[in-house]
Amino acid sequence: MGHQGYGIYALSAIDTALWCLQAKALGMPLARLLGAYREELPAYASHMLFRNWSLDELQKDAAALVEQGFRVMKMNMGDKPARVELERLKAVREVVGEDIGIMVDINWAWTVSQSIQMGHEMERYNVYWLEDPLASDDPDDLAQVAHALDMPVAAGETFCTKYGFRPLLEKRSADILISIYNVPVEIATMADAWNLPVASHLFPDFSMHLMAAIPNGLILEYMPWWDAIYQEPPKVKDGYIKIPDKPGLGLELDPEVIKKYQIA
Repeated sequence: MGHQGYGIYALSAIDTALWCLQAKALGMPLARLLGAYREELPAYASHMLFRNWSLDELQKDAAALVEQGFRVMKMNMGDKPARVELERLKAVREVVGEDIGIMVDINWAWTVSQSIQMGHEMERYNVYWLEDPLASDDPDDLAQVAHALDMPVAAGETFCTKYGFRPLLEKRSADILISIYNVPVEIATMADAWNLPVASHLFPDFSMHLMAAIPNGLILEYMPWWDAIYQEPPKVKDGYIKIPDKPGLGLELDPEVIKKYQIA
């Protein structure tokens, strides 16, 4: 849960709820209240291609995502020998072709030297970004990786405040900042001052409104874990997700599903 524990996430939930209530009271979508920079966003598939997928499963699911209209997708690495990891990346690239973006998320598993060595090998496969490569949370270590590689390095999802993000910006520790749902729009404003794009992390139902409100929003992470609780969950079409034009989040909870999982 990042570097500051559950408390900051609880505060974020309350803050988000208050913004949604204000948007509803004003009769406008949250995205419009926050800035209304765009009405739709590019989105990438992040709900498949995990570490425990076999090569056949990777290729089958990657091809299916292309058929569903996704132009960018994420796969996970970090627990296998270098040769095996590169074979898996190659297998996905072969099945999706050269025009599809492939992100690689390491989930904080490598050292600085591993990240640089593997990063150079991965660049042959035109990786969209290398995400969270380091076990260390030291901005200086991450900067070494970002400065050594030609492909973009994305990081930041475990940082929750402007104080945490500031060193990443000052040291150019990442080419793309990841995290929207648990930080205010001011983080995106800070990144914009450094001419850096921002990408969302999880919860597209909330994040799409924040990403749609900022000029440097790059792409939305589509992870449909919570679709079941909504009557009409947000969907990706032809690689884009359209922002609902209804008050607040523009989504209505399914009362039967809520009743089913209610614990208090």
